[in-house]
Amino acid sequence: MHDYLAAAFDEGKLAERASVLRTLLEAARVEGLAADEWLMLLIHISLAGNGPTALGLANMLLTLARFPAARAALIADPAGIPTAIEELLRFETPTHMVLRWARTDTTLGDRTIRAGQSLHAVIASANRDPAQFPDPDVLDIARRENRHLSFGVGVHFCLGAPVARLEFELALGAFLAKFGEYEIGAIDRGDTLQLRGPRRLFIRGAHPRA
Repeated sequence: MHDYLAAAFDEGKLAERASVLRTLLEAARVEGLAADEWLMLLIHISLAGNGPTALGLANMLLTLARFPAARAALIADPAGIPTAIEELLRFETPTHMVLRWARTDTTLGDRTIRAGQSLHAVIASANRDPAQFPDPDVLDIARRENRHLSFGVGVHFCLGAPVARLEFELALGAFLAKFGEYEIGAIDRGDTLQLRGPRRLFIRGAHPRA
């Protein structure tokens, strides 16, 4: 992907017509980013819109299989799916951990973090913080106060969050409407330190509903 985008840039193809790539390229030039920096930014945006979304949907199906009462409630009342999606993302987030670097010396609790040191911010742990979420280990698909960090926060908030939410809503709604109750046959885990979710998910007993 890096070679393809670099070649397209060198040949002027990215400047031929209005596009997301052209807009990002122009913004990168204004910010003074080097070619390698904006190329990696484009690659990150492209990949981030695919992998975590797929893992997130698979995690939702896994979680609803573990909690059949919640699944039955969504089958009976699909209007609850948007709220349930936020809880499902909190309960089992595909973005397990993110890496950050300290820009200045900082004190966090009783630890001193030096400028340039890396930090592992565990999103999955923050999403189960009892100071933020009552009964954090309980799946509550009707939870309203749900400021989870699965899409990040502040300047690092996911650019594609609205699209991802719509994808989850459409995909989960269509799956439950067509198949209803189902069982997990097998899981091929694909977890890494940063991402959590199955590489492949085998579902059995899922037959189209009448």
